[in-house]
Amino acid sequence: MSSSFEEFIHREADYLAWVAGHPEGFVLNADSKPRAAYMLLHTATCRTVTQYQKNACKDAFTGHGYIKICSNEPSSLLVWMARYGANNFSSLCSKCKPDASSIVDQVAVQEALLDAEARKLMAAPAKLQQQLADIPREPPSFYYAQTKVFKRSPAVVAAVLLRAQGACEKCRASAPFLRAANNEPYLEVHHKVRLTDGGIDHPDNALAVCPNCHREAHFG
Repeated sequence: MSSSFEEFIHREADYLAWVAGHPEGFVLNADSKPRAAYMLLHTATCRTVTQYQKNACKDAFTGHGYIKICSNEPSSLLVWMARYGANNFSSLCSKCKPDASSIVDQVAVQEALLDAEARKLMAAPAKLQQQLADIPREPPSFYYAQTKVFKRSPAVVAAVLLRAQGACEKCRASAPFLRAANNEPYLEVHHKVRLTDGGIDHPDNALAVCPNCHREAHFG
């Protein structure tokens, strides 16, 4: 999962240019020394983060105690926030009321962060061994997260699997195994344009692929 965000710290003009050019985007307001307790989400058109208030000081948006992090995807903001121990927005702006349903799967966000940290440790053997020694032999802690679930059509899945006839539509190899439940070829339905990116749930935007090709499509 890729992430794309931009930090604005004492960059007032650049910030105002960004919100003007991304009316569908999102703005995270955070303290200049970020803390998980204050991560407030706005839309890019919210007047409280685009218009100077009366008696506002110069550099009011990206200085004097505050910074702005901007992205077209709330999930990217979640990736930035996780650096500071935040698993979710502290609140949503009560004036612009950003659509909380646009927040995508936080499990995927955490997986992206986990992968990035793991790769850093792969390049630092001593640090890796130190962290391994500190891992407790008990089940990990957990937290509950909000996620967005698309209402997908079973007709699309059926049509795509029937079209594939048991062969991956990307590498053309036969399905790697049969499902234990019904002895049918195991293939996964992949959307060519992700639903989170505005893709449609339609056979024209979907492929039946083997697990390897599915992983390659997302991470290759």
